[in-house]
Amino acid sequence: MTKPPRFFGLLCVLLLLTPCAVIAGTGSAGVPAELIWFSKEPFFVGDEITIYAPLFNSSPYRFRGSAALEDNGQVIGKQKFALLPDGGPSVLAFPWKATAGEHVFSVVVVGGEFFSDSKNFIDLPIAQETASEVKRIVEPKPIPPAPADESPAIKYLSAVVPKAFVADTVPILGAMEQFRVNQAARARAGIGNIQSAIASGTPRSATSRAVFVEAGESGWETLAGGIMEGNIIRTPWEYVKLFFTLIYEFFASNVYAFYILLCYLAYKVIRGILNLFL
Repeated sequence: MTKPPRFFGLLCVLLLLTPCAVIAGTGSAGVPAELIWFSKEPFFVGDEITIYAPLFNSSPYRFRGSAALEDNGQVIGKQKFALLPDGGPSVLAFPWKATAGEHVFSVVVVGGEFFSDSKNFIDLPIAQETASEVKRIVEPKPIPPAPADESPAIKYLSAVVPKAFVADTVPILGAMEQFRVNQAARARAGIGNIQSAIASGTPRSATSRAVFVEAGESGWETLAGGIMEGNIIRTPWEYVKLFFTLIYEFFASNVYAFYILLCYLAYKVIRGILNLFL
């Protein structure tokens, strides 16, 4: 079997190191604009679910405060948080019992403040105080259909797969998925930080690219424009960080790409361990 190119393995290592190098760049903190998810979907009246929202802190200072979960403008939950500097992430969990009707959820940072290791208050604006609204319509539980006979395949799997294995595996898979979503949020925050750094280092008289943040330009558009217009010469390191962060964000945001890469890395690790003993 042909061995994969060495540069692919090097790329995997760089992807794993990318968050440490770029998410902790210059910037602020807050809640990602479009990242609120639920412990189960769909959910119906009476279901007890958990609503999750990540927080990020890409500033060089500690960030603490409270975050409120709002439903149709009314606070239905509140959580305190304390984030470490330079890319320190956190995922807030708000328990909620579903009620009938249309719900508009949002997470708002309340009283967030920055302070140094010596506990001195730092006057720094919060990048994103409110997450985008997420709408859900909750309906009564549907009437379950009449029980049907299990297929032979389902009966066989139920008999072969131990319940203890399923009970241990499901939480692990849930933690992995939460890690993936958290990394995607950190990567998006890092892309915004790098775009801001590129904009601040590019003279407005030389190019119009200094206003790309306000124009809503994507990271790939920033990278392509910087290469084509020659701005990469002014801040080459920022463009290198942007490139690897975009790749990392792709793998973290794409479910299939993330788990394919994870399986490949697990295969390489297991194969390396076996080669030591065989």
